[in-house]
Formats: sequence, C-alpha cells, structure tokens
Amino acid sequence: GATLFSGDPRWIQLEYTLYNGLLGSFILVALLFKKLPLKYMFDSLVGVTDRGWEILSLRFGVMLMILAFLNQIILHFHAVEIWVYYRFFAYIFSTCFGLSQATLTKKYRLEDSSPWGLRK
Repeated sequence: GATLFSGDPRWIQLEYTLYNGLLGSFILVALLFKKLPLKYMFDSLVGVTDRGWEILSLRFGVMLMILAFLNQIILHFHAVEIWVYYRFFAYIFSTCFGLSQATLTKKYRLEDSSPWGLRK
C-alpha cells in the first residue's frame, strides 16, 4: 500500500526487513523465556521433542535475523535491481535451509512420528 501511494519501492524492501526482523526477534525472545513458538504453530505437523523445538527455534530465529540484516545492507548500499536478485537468492536459501532441518526433526522425533519426524 505505501509503495503504491508514494511510488517509492523502498517500502516493499523495508517490509522484508520488518517481517524477518520482528519474527526472528519474537522467536529468539520467546526462547529466552523458555517458550517454543514454533512448537505452538507446527506441533500438529511435526512431532519432535522439546529439545528439537529449541534447536529449530534458535536456528530459524538466527536465520531470520541474518536475512533482515542482509536485506538492510542491500537496501541501503545497492540499487533496486540488485535487491531483486538478493530476494531471489534469499528465497532459495530460505527454502534450502528449511528443508535441511529435516535431519534435525529425524534426530529428535517423537516415537509416534514418522521416521522424519512428521506426524502420522
């Protein structure tokens, strides 16, 4: 909305920083208070132990903070075209990162889950 109103593409670019930064911060702060927000969101799909959820939360929280930081660097020091390339590679990286966590769900799976930690 702000980009359409102002004609400035930086609002779209800033949206990714805010989304990743706020979500990453939320996950990491919740961990400090021994809360597992990813467990609350995905427990019906993924059956892993609380230790597994802690590790997943830490990894995803840090990854989101890194993406927010990199987005700001690209936003401030490069042209919009470079930012578009960055978003493409950030999307590919995020997908690969998420898929790579399957080894962790396999290691910390609950007994009633599939061999990869998915709920049956």
